[in-house]
Amino acid sequence: MTIEINATHDPARRSWIESANTPDTDFPIQNLPFALFRTGDHVRGGVALGDRIVDLAALLETGLLTGTAAEAAQAAAGRTLAPLLACAPTAVSALRAELSELFREGGRGDRAALEGVLVPMASAELLMPLKPTAFTDFCTSIDHIRRMAQGAAPLAAMALPVAYNGRASSVVASGAPIVRPNGQFAAAPGSSDIRFGPEPMLDFELEFGVWLRDGNALGVPIGMAGAEAALFGCCLVNDWSARGIQFFESILGPHLGKSFATTISPWIVTMEALAPFRVAARGRGEGEPEVSAHLHDPADRSHGGIDIELTAELAGQRIVRTNLKELYWTLA
Repeated sequence: MTIEINATHDPARRSWIESANTPDTDFPIQNLPFALFRTGDHVRGGVALGDRIVDLAALLETGLLTGTAAEAAQAAAGRTLAPLLACAPTAVSALRAELSELFREGGRGDRAALEGVLVPMASAELLMPLKPTAFTDFCTSIDHIRRMAQGAAPLAAMALPVAYNGRASSVVASGAPIVRPNGQFAAAPGSSDIRFGPEPMLDFELEFGVWLRDGNALGVPIGMAGAEAALFGCCLVNDWSARGIQFFESILGPHLGKSFATTISPWIVTMEALAPFRVAARGRGEGEPEVSAHLHDPADRSHGGIDIELTAELAGQRIVRTNLKELYWTLA
């Protein structure tokens, strides 16, 4: 499924919400990500625009949304965004188009009524958008794998996107406190002196998360032709890692060294919002196997990559910089 560029992606489009037009905003009118937020005891879904959150429940009450756009807004207006992920892609796209039209400069709608549905982001608490029922952690950076292997990458990493099943119950939203876990680890590399206590090498990995739609029935795989349509949107991921525990226990792969916490950003950026950043998938180098037939799709190879730079800072210093277009495997 190829998402076409449309008026909502126009880089010249501006919002009458001035904070959405500043060069340093994370939430211009071209973005429009979804989140679950709380003010007081009231939890509901919303969309980011500048330094404001569009309260979808309040917007529905204005009657300015109709048809499938209203259906998608209704699905996102409650105490979880799970119903939104189950909506038809056309309905979610219709909601995006309506929001872009209502909040653009010169757009339609009652300005006074629209101002009444805006919540200052600073006064809202952002929550987990929905409760994940499963969490799979893929390693799709061949460069990272080669550094870890100190040379040649394992053949499996070049033949398929390797992964392990994580703990869905310990996925938390940004801002949730992280407790340094206790566990067993070697006193020194190669040592037989095994100790129990607080993790001595707490680490993190900058990652990119994908929220799936309804998924598939047990035993019924999703083919490459339909894989892109199964992707709803994306978020940032902080993969917390207890390295001492992980290195000691990893006979069967990560367990306690990874499962104590995984942090995700509360905003879900839709795949449609990312359409202008799609590029060709990373090619295969000399001596590397070609993509297997069951994982190969011409459309995926031509636009399955994403040209987005990711960075991480520690105490104000940038320590990580990468780009998603360098991933060895596409999201599909």
